[in-house]
Amino acid sequence: MTVSGLDLLLLIIYRSKEKTVWGATRLVKLIFLMLFEGGFEKLLTEFNFEAYNFGPWSAKVLDYSELLQDERLVQIETKKTKSLNDYCLQDLERKIIADEDEIETNEIRVYSLSTDGKKVAPYIYQKLSQTNRDKIDSIMRKYSNLSGKDLLEYVYKNYRKFTSKSIIKHEILKSPLEEFKEAYPHLDVDPEFFRVIGILPTISLSEEKKLLGELLVERYTD
Repeated sequence: MTVSGLDLLLLIIYRSKEKTVWGATRLVKLIFLMLFEGGFEKLLTEFNFEAYNFGPWSAKVLDYSELLQDERLVQIETKKTKSLNDYCLQDLERKIIADEDEIETNEIRVYSLSTDGKKVAPYIYQKLSQTNRDKIDSIMRKYSNLSGKDLLEYVYKNYRKFTSKSIIKHEILKSPLEEFKEAYPHLDVDPEFFRVIGILPTISLSEEKKLLGELLVERYTD
């Protein structure tokens, strides 16, 4: 049996804990990882992922989820979340919101299987080849139980070209200085050095010359 985009979305919900996916962004990221790491790259053209507010995004995922809802296979509920102004990483799994409507209403979509969906999804799953079942289960084991923070952090770090338009990029990714300090905790590194060599936010030419001079003095004089 060939896996379609609709099948994949239904199966992700089916193989999720309690057969429920919290948030459109989480659902989109799981589809994304199925395509890029799970061996379903043939569906890349169908979903047409692009960089958007919360990283890689495909409007087709919402279209398909609403179609499955219309066919009474999937239930989509909305739950209230905190204001975007109260955003913090600790609350990320409750704050992952996917589009402008969700931002305005402070709501998050919760996807689950309907009564009919609970019958159809396992039937589709059993019709798949063992190889495809293994692919789906592998991705779900690896990523479906990650917190929202960890899931976004993984996607942002490994697929940076899809983060160019993200409005939460700097909340998710650590700065080069933070990553360096974690990797080399025993080294005392001047943050200005990272700015001077162009890794941290840019500085003016006069500031750069001044800082370079100071760094040279510190390194080559007693």
